[in-house]
Amino acid sequence: MNPIEKLMTEHQNILRGLDLLERAAAQLERGDQVSPAFFNGMVDFIREYADKYHHAKEESILFVRMSEVGFSPEMGPVAVMLHEHIKGRGYVSELAKAGEKYAAGDRTAIPDIVKNAMAYAELLRAHIHKEDMILYPMAENALGEIGISLMRPDFDNVEHEKAGVEEKYVNMLDKLEREMIGTAS
Repeated sequence: MNPIEKLMTEHQNILRGLDLLERAAAQLERGDQVSPAFFNGMVDFIREYADKYHHAKEESILFVRMSEVGFSPEMGPVAVMLHEHIKGRGYVSELAKAGEKYAAGDRTAIPDIVKNAMAYAELLRAHIHKEDMILYPMAENALGEIGISLMRPDFDNVEHEKAGVEEKYVNMLDKLEREMIGTAS
């Protein structure tokens, strides 16, 4: 699997997380009970897997390589992706704050959980679509097969430094999906 294919596979895991996040937010909005631990787990998944594992590869490897062949990090498609990563981090920060209040028994935090969870999911779904359908094909075209394959050692280094991250969070998604199915009426 080449580095672009790896990023697209990671997108599928992130989309699974977004499905769960949206379902839980909708349950809260309906007045159903959702464990505060769920939201803590999702914030952890987003920060550690989507951001520090996946986005880090894009930002420190792919986008750097793209800038070397003329894609500016200050304007154009790479700049848009970087801006969306930053915007997403803002939603996650607010979701984490609201989740802490909710965990402390403050039900007035529910609207903030719902708002930030849904906004983040909407942003990331569109973001992933743009990357998979537009940015990654641009990268493949601009970098070529050799340029893409030259990223592999850098990707391997990230995977080595963060050994076990993907397995941990895929297992967490599996567990949360089973729990979510178990609570569906």
